[in-house]
Amino acid sequence: MNTSNEVTIKVAGMTCSHCEATVKRNLEAMEGISNVEASNKSEEVKIAGSNIDMEQVKEKINSLGYKFVG
Repeated sequence: MNTSNEVTIKVAGMTCSHCEATVKRNLEAMEGISNVEASNKSEEVKIAGSNIDMEQVKEKINSLGYKFVG
């Protein structure tokens, strides 16, 4: 479990603003996550919150059809 306030991860497969919005909406619905910024151009997702469970984040991203790179 990660207790940092902000984490940046790589996510492959996001190709448009709709993809960004899907990742953002689904991750922000998770417990402990307060804000998400997703960029398909850099393939990065910035996650802010407390006690972020990265295993759950990975499972959620992969279940949406994108690839959690790390």
